[in-house]
Amino acid sequence: MEKDYGSVLDRALWTGIHWSVFSSTALGFFVWGFVYSLSTLVTAWPIVPRADIPVLLTISPIFLVIGNFLFGSLADKVGRKLVFIVTVSVYTIGIAGIILAANFYTLLLFISIAQLGVGGEEPPALAALAEFTPVRQRGKVIVLSSNFYNIGAFVAASLVLYGLSSVSLQKTVLAITMILLIGIILFARRKLPESVRWLAKRGRVKEAEQLLGSIRSKANEENRLQNMVVNAGAKYTARFAFAILALLGISQLTTYGLLAFTIGPYSFSSIIPQIIMVANAGASIAGFIGAYVVERLSRRVFTLFSYFGGLVTVMLVLGAVSLISSNILFFFVFLFLNMVFSELSWAARVVLEPELARSTNMRSTFIALVRVVAWGFFITSIYFTSSLSTFSFVQLNVLLWGVGAIASFAWFMRGVETKQESLESITGEKYA
Repeated sequence: MEKDYGSVLDRALWTGIHWSVFSSTALGFFVWGFVYSLSTLVTAWPIVPRADIPVLLTISPIFLVIGNFLFGSLADKVGRKLVFIVTVSVYTIGIAGIILAANFYTLLLFISIAQLGVGGEEPPALAALAEFTPVRQRGKVIVLSSNFYNIGAFVAASLVLYGLSSVSLQKTVLAITMILLIGIILFARRKLPESVRWLAKRGRVKEAEQLLGSIRSKANEENRLQNMVVNAGAKYTARFAFAILALLGISQLTTYGLLAFTIGPYSFSSIIPQIIMVANAGASIAGFIGAYVVERLSRRVFTLFSYFGGLVTVMLVLGAVSLISSNILFFFVFLFLNMVFSELSWAARVVLEPELARSTNMRSTFIALVRVVAWGFFITSIYFTSSLSTFSFVQLNVLLWGVGAIASFAWFMRGVETKQESLESITGEKYA
């Protein structure tokens, strides 16, 4: 007999279980943003040779994407909860090593370990959020949780910029911040539930039904859910969805990484913290805007608007490049605006990724594979852009935003609408 797990989860009231999932993932995203910013901020540390900056900037996303794939695929095999415990252990070791590092190679090693851990959390985090969150709040909750990445990056840059010019003081503040954060994360994850949908697909029906029984439901939404389109997923193929998401990822991730974290060490080494702070201030503010808008527009319109907005604003950044020598403020203003649309574009794709995965048993892996393509392109671009002029550097960003705009238009024309649809109605998945 087919079980109707999805409809109960989709019409659930917001409970302590949902708060547990949200807080655990949001804090993980915060640590990821903080740690990823460090990979750029530590390029100013005396133990980092100037010639080895590209190595440091490259090794971070390499191990981040390894963590994405390794732990993302593992989460589909052993569950979301167990992977969250493993990843927090891995990045705790990495962060401790960064603080204690006395030479470049030790620093490189522990940054790699930290990135492995924080990178490993994103696929299972997005999968868990999509699988647990009531349908009418799913987009908003995913956007709000993932926005803590931007907040973490902003906080890291702010600590370095304001009064922490001493490396030893930076390490002390980093240690205090991370001890508090990791302690809170471990506390939040003590009672973190396993995904009901994952348990059901793995045949652990008793556990799934026991957890489901503790989740209250909104009876007055039942009729609306029963009227949802069945098997909307038949309108798209997994290959088409993957191709669109990969192109969206390449566009958004590469442009964000290049403008927020790479252009500073290459072209503006004296204002690296300022660039990271301005970029992530724009992204953080936009994250709250995106959370408000994402359930008010169709997913296809939201995606189209975000990527075309990014294309327009990065062209403004290109126009401001020639003015930088006389007034850096022009660059910061247009960088801020572009990062607003970068975050909206991020919001569009992190919501679509778990929604479009064809199976619960492959949802985390699907998300990780999209990131392998996107991060792989970004990693290549770090070395490619090291010899570019500032103008050519921004020109490349314009081209990449153009790719994203074309992909978003293709999804607008041929994609399936996923807003406030059950995951089962999108994919056609059933439970035995």
